[in-house]
Amino acid sequence: MARGRTYKAGKRVPGEKNIGIRYTAAGTFEAFVSYRGKRYTAGTRETLDEARDARDARLLELQGGGTAASLRAQRVPFAEFFENDFFNNTYNKPTAPKRDSTLRAARSRYATYLKPFFGHRALIDITRTTVVAFIAKLAAGEFQAPETVERVVHGKVRTFKPRRAEVPSGKSQREVLLLLRSALDAAAMASPPLIPANPFPPKSIPRATRSVETKRKKPLSPTTIMKIVNTIPSVKHRTIAATLAFAGLRLGEALALQWGDIGRYRRGYLSVERSADAKTRKVGLPKTVNSIREVPLDPALVKLLQAYRKSFRKTPAAHDWMFPSERQRREDLGTPPIIDQRVFTQRYFEVARKKVTDERITPHTLRHLWCSRMVTLFPVAEVAAWAGHASASFTYDRYVKPLERHGADSPIKRSIYTTKGRTR
Repeated sequence: MARGRTYKAGKRVPGEKNIGIRYTAAGTFEAFVSYRGKRYTAGTRETLDEARDARDARLLELQGGGTAASLRAQRVPFAEFFENDFFNNTYNKPTAPKRDSTLRAARSRYATYLKPFFGHRALIDITRTTVVAFIAKLAAGEFQAPETVERVVHGKVRTFKPRRAEVPSGKSQREVLLLLRSALDAAAMASPPLIPANPFPPKSIPRATRSVETKRKKPLSPTTIMKIVNTIPSVKHRTIAATLAFAGLRLGEALALQWGDIGRYRRGYLSVERSADAKTRKVGLPKTVNSIREVPLDPALVKLLQAYRKSFRKTPAAHDWMFPSERQRREDLGTPPIIDQRVFTQRYFEVARKKVTDERITPHTLRHLWCSRMVTLFPVAEVAAWAGHASASFTYDRYVKPLERHGADSPIKRSIYTTKGRTR
């Protein structure tokens, strides 16, 4: 008998309704199973836990085999499995750790979309119908981020207001569903399996297509971009913006540059080997393997870097950071003095942008401008390698096709039905 509780002889144990356990007059527990309209006995046991194990084993035997332990494992809540097993042991394997930004994005998608819908559900209760209902609610925008979020930054609790979108974009929906499918795959492949098969419906993940507004967007104006760069008053931060515009780097890659990465100006190339995390400012590898690359130096950028280097009191060495932070918190001592990306964007770039234009332009827009200009001067395959893209087809679809759609003159000068065409 369970300690601290009393049961009435001949009555079911509270909480054991559908597939139950009855307390007998002899002080033992009789287990039975109701399966497909019939009642099956699972034996009598001395303790309640033993009766539950016997009941679970009998039910699995009727369902096609298994053990009582595997049935109990299937009752693990989705939230418990995701947080304790999947995220640390499967999604972020010690042998193949993911970048901090990737982990932050996955945690955010889980907390905003997956946990509110699946967190309380047992894995065995997640069916294809459940997943389809979630996909419909996700597309309808029924999941919203909280108004404020508290995070511990440098040992202090700070409150942030996350960006709130009424309906997540196609790319966001795709990333959320890929994370859900991966978690259910891990549950099905666990040992012992937590679910018999992945209930995720096939061909239900949307493609990451761009919106109509993005396709109709006008080409970037180099004049506007350079006005923003030249409006930044600080020499250091103006040089950072110029590096983004003239070399097509990501902001994290530019802030992690060292003087040895350009080395000899005569060689004419800039080496990209590191990247700084947007929030932790830790320096690691760039975004992808293809992001480790060499970028040709623009002559205008060479002059700006030479003038910027002369502004130092002491000539920097090859291992010195090109854009070091002048202020560093006590808790950051021992880490590279990397400039905070949020500080650069909000205090310098955004202030200059508002003085020039109302158009939505970010530091990453400078990389897009560089790519769109380079594809007009050099082969697409070379630009893809310099930009660190995965393939030349991505560069072509992203930067060449918009230029073709916004062509100035039509190739058809006279009606095709009144002119004599060329014969083959």
